[in-house]
Amino acid sequence: MKILTITNQKGGLGKTAVGTNIARVMADSFNKKILFLDLDVQGNASDTLEKFKCKLCATDLMSRVLKEEEIKAVVEGSQSIVLCSADDNLANTENLDKGMCSANLANNLKALGEHFDYCIIDTPPTLGNILVIALLVTGQILIPVELDSFSLLGLNKLLTTYQNINMVRSQNGMATCDLLGIVINKFVSSRKRQQELLEQLQKSAIGSLLLNDKIHTSGAIQDALSNSCSLNELRAIKGHTDKRAIDEFYALTLEILNHDTK
Repeated sequence: MKILTITNQKGGLGKTAVGTNIARVMADSFNKKILFLDLDVQGNASDTLEKFKCKLCATDLMSRVLKEEEIKAVVEGSQSIVLCSADDNLANTENLDKGMCSANLANNLKALGEHFDYCIIDTPPTLGNILVIALLVTGQILIPVELDSFSLLGLNKLLTTYQNINMVRSQNGMATCDLLGIVINKFVSSRKRQQELLEQLQKSAIGSLLLNDKIHTSGAIQDALSNSCSLNELRAIKGHTDKRAIDEFYALTLEILNHDTK
């Protein structure tokens, strides 16, 4: 099982929309079995993916090593996505030992990994124990950004955090995690300032980290989140959807999957 963490230390950039839509496309279009772990106490991903919820919550995977029967209960069934939802106890994890929590999480994901193709982790928009724990166990990182100056400042801080975490992992004999790339989210191609910032990014030292596929701003994306459905399902529920958004998330997911075959 590959572990992909969706993260940025700045809020409001659409991490949850990116993570949940990638999960849905992987499951629906590429026949992948997905374990979705919501580590953001706000629980927006948990609300969106509620119908896939299992009995275990996020802190169960960090606070202890799961019993064999608990593992079995999670993997049984025909659902293509299984959600370990956010819970109120995530607010208390800042008092827990990062080493113990990351070891528990790593052991539990290893046990669950035989039954899933991907684990997608949604993280809180702050640098705290939760984000550090996620970065200590993940294999890959995907960073959504919005093209504004404040978002790009946060990106530089996150890249520093990524480098520091990999240093810790290396010092402790662990494999380093892979920065899969940066995805431009909430893109509005008609905005001159966004085009200028995109050109600056492309020419910068981190330009090579930009993924080819961008996600444009779309009301349908938020509607799908609010209605706990995929973009494809939105038409049947609300009578409309956004084909461009569907195509963009398909292309982004394919780019991620192709990255793993290199």
